[in-house]
Amino acid sequence: MNDSQEIREKEISLTDLMFYCLEHWRCILVCMIIAGILAGAYKYTATVQSNQIIFQNDESSDSKASSSSNVPASVSDITDEEDNSDDSEDLDVSDVYGQSVESYKNAIRESQRNIEIQKEYLDNSAVMQIDPYHVATGTLSYYVNGGEHLDSILASYRAFITDGRMAEALHAENKDISTEDLRYLVTFNNSEREAYRLEDNQVIRPEEIIFQIQIRMPDSKLCSSYLKAAEQIVKDYSAQLKKDVAKHDFKMLASSQSEQTDTDLQSYQTAIRAAYVESIRGLQTLQTELDTASGLSEEGAGTTSSGEQAVTANPLISAVKYAVIGIVLGAFLACFGLSVLYIMSGRLQNTRGFSGEFGIPMLGIVRDGNTKKRWFEWLDAWIFRLEEGAYARLGFDEQVKLAAANVRTAAGKIGSVSQEEKDTQLNKVDPDEGLKKIMLAGTLPEKEIASLYTELKAQMKGIALSEYTQIVFQADALNELADYDGILFLEKRRVSEARFIMKEKSLALDRGVKILGTIVSA
Repeated sequence: MNDSQEIREKEISLTDLMFYCLEHWRCILVCMIIAGILAGAYKYTATVQSNQIIFQNDESSDSKASSSSNVPASVSDITDEEDNSDDSEDLDVSDVYGQSVESYKNAIRESQRNIEIQKEYLDNSAVMQIDPYHVATGTLSYYVNGGEHLDSILASYRAFITDGRMAEALHAENKDISTEDLRYLVTFNNSEREAYRLEDNQVIRPEEIIFQIQIRMPDSKLCSSYLKAAEQIVKDYSAQLKKDVAKHDFKMLASSQSEQTDTDLQSYQTAIRAAYVESIRGLQTLQTELDTASGLSEEGAGTTSSGEQAVTANPLISAVKYAVIGIVLGAFLACFGLSVLYIMSGRLQNTRGFSGEFGIPMLGIVRDGNTKKRWFEWLDAWIFRLEEGAYARLGFDEQVKLAAANVRTAAGKIGSVSQEEKDTQLNKVDPDEGLKKIMLAGTLPEKEIASLYTELKAQMKGIALSEYTQIVFQADALNELADYDGILFLEKRRVSEARFIMKEKSLALDRGVKILGTIVSA
C-alpha cells in the first residue's frame, strides 16, 4: 500500500456530533450553572444599586419638600423672561414639569384624533381599496376647435374637471363613492400643443386640440356607471360653456374602458399607509416622553401628601429572569465549544466509518468495563445504548467474547477441534491452521485499555498473544514487530488520535505484518 492509499476522507456526521455533546453533558451542565449564576448575580447587583439610587433621590426630595414647606405660594409662579420688571421670582421645578406633562397630553390627544381620521380613511376610502394592479379605467376622448379662444376654453374644461365640480356632479348621480375620492379618481389629460415659429419670430399655434377624461374605479361595473354619467355631465357643461365663454366645436371621439396597472395610485396608497405608520410611531414617542416627564415631575415634587412612594424593581425576579437567559446562553456556548473540539481534535470520534476511513477491519466495539465510578453513571449508559442500539445492551464480557470471535476468524482459527486436543495444544498454534503469533498494539498507555486487554487475552485461548505495546512510541516493540505474523490494534474512542492510528498501520505494513483489525473501547 503506497502513501496515496493512506489519504483519509473524513465526513462530519451531525448525529455523531450530537452524541458527542450528549456524552459531555456534565461539561454542558457546569457551563449552564456558571453562566446562570453570573448573569443572575449581575442583574441582582444592578437592580439593588438602582433601587438604592431611587431611595436616595426619594429621601432627598423629602428633605427639600420639608425645608420649603414655609415658603410662600407665590414662589411657585414662573417668571416671564420677556418682561422687563426688576422683580424676579423663583422657579418651581414641579410646576415646570407639570406644564410639560400637560402639553404632552394635549399633543397625544391631537395625535390620537389624527390617527383616527387616517384609520377611517384607510378603512372606508374607495381609493385605498382599489388594487393598483387591476384598475378599471374609463376614458372619454374629446375634440375641441376653439379658434383664437382655444386657451380659455381648454382652461375652463380643465378647471371643471379638476376643481371638484365634476366630482360633485358625479356624486349627485351615484353616491357609492365620496366626493373626495372622486376628485382623486377623475383626471384630466391633454397633450402639449405644437407651436410653429416662422423666420420672423412669429408664432403660430393650432386652433384645435384633443383632451381626455379618465375615471378609475375598483371594478368594471362601477366604472361603466360613472363613465356614462360623466359623458352626460361633460355634454351639459359644454353646452353651457358655448353660451358663457365662446362658441366652439366640441365632439366626443371615443369612450373606452379597460383594466390597467396604475403606478401612481400604488405610490399614493403606499405614502398614505406610511404616513399612518409614522403617526403611530409619533404617538408612541409622545407617550414615552410623557412617561418620562411624569416621572421627573413626581421626583421633583417629592413624596406627596397622599403617601406615594418611589416604585422599585424586585431584584430577585430580575435575577431569576437573567439567570434563565444565562443558562440558555451557557448551554449554547458549551455546545459550540464542544463542536469546535469535535471537528479540530483529530481524534477517533466514531466507529461507523472506521473501515472506510482507516482501511482497517473493525472487529468490535466494547463498552469500557474499567470506567471510574461517577455520578449519574446510568445516564452515560443510557446515552451509549441510545447511540449503539441493541448491541449496547450486552454486558462487557459478552461484548469481549464477540470481539474475540471476530479476531479468531480474522486469524484463520476456525476449525473443528476436539476438547482433548484443545487441552493438549493450549497456546500452541499449527501454522497450517492460522497465524502463529499476534501482537497486541495501540497508541494509548496500557492503563487506558487495561480492562479490555486483560479480558481479551483471557478469551483468546489457543492463540499466542503478546503483551500490549505501543509500536508508535516504543522502539523495542517496533523491533519485535517483524517476529510476529499478525497484529491486532486496541484503540479507544474519543482518546486515540487518528494520525497515530495511521502511523502504526503504516509501520505494520512496511514490515510485512498482517493487520487483523481493530477493537475499539468506548
